[in-house]
Amino acid sequence: GLYEDAKAAYQKLLELFPDNNEIREKLSLVEAKAKEEVRIEEKPAEEVEKPAETVVENPTEEFVVSDILEAETAPELNLESDVLGIFEEFKKGLEKEIGTEDSETHYNLGIAYKEMGLIDDAIKEFQTSKNDPERLIPSVSMLGMCYMAKGLYPLAIDSFNSVMEKIGTKDESYWGVKYELAEAYEKNENLKEALRHYTEVYGWNSKFRNVAEKINLLKVHVSKPAEKPVLTEKQKIKKERVSYL
Repeated sequence: GLYEDAKAAYQKLLELFPDNNEIREKLSLVEAKAKEEVRIEEKPAEEVEKPAETVVENPTEEFVVSDILEAETAPELNLESDVLGIFEEFKKGLEKEIGTEDSETHYNLGIAYKEMGLIDDAIKEFQTSKNDPERLIPSVSMLGMCYMAKGLYPLAIDSFNSVMEKIGTKDESYWGVKYELAEAYEKNENLKEALRHYTEVYGWNSKFRNVAEKINLLKVHVSKPAEKPVLTEKQKIKKERVSYL
């Protein structure tokens, strides 16, 4: 449910910022709301055969928040708006506290937002943290990942290419970025470029991720000749007449 998702989000932020009292307060608020909704009672179904004064055992039933969201008879709950309102309020307060020069915090927030699925917020944080030369490479790498998540493959390609130009040592992180670049080309249907980069990764380590499988699949598509259209007899005759003219 949304409250459980919000609780997980604040718990993640608390891991990054254990001394932040505002996060603790918001987490406590969300936990209280989650417990409150779990205690919501369902009205017992009316028993036709029993007299009205009969006491029904166990007349209540606990609901999880996800079930409440699906119920059409409870529009007043509006949990989505409630939870998002709390989180948006927190983010605005956090933005005022963190200066643009605090690249470490912006980068960590970007990681947290990405894991929460808040891709646009993550992009904003990484675009800020990349201004620090020491965090340029990891920030741009994460931007590429975020662009991939949004289906913005040309932007992802630009980001990964930029990282490749700046990495001096061809260590595992270098080949990891090259693999991501190959995948971005593949998603963008630049299959020849994708195959070229996958092949280079394979040359470094044939067991890296599923690079061997990627190469085998792409080789089929890249080497597959274009099929010529099958002409009918009338089309063949017409083509022959045109060739004589």
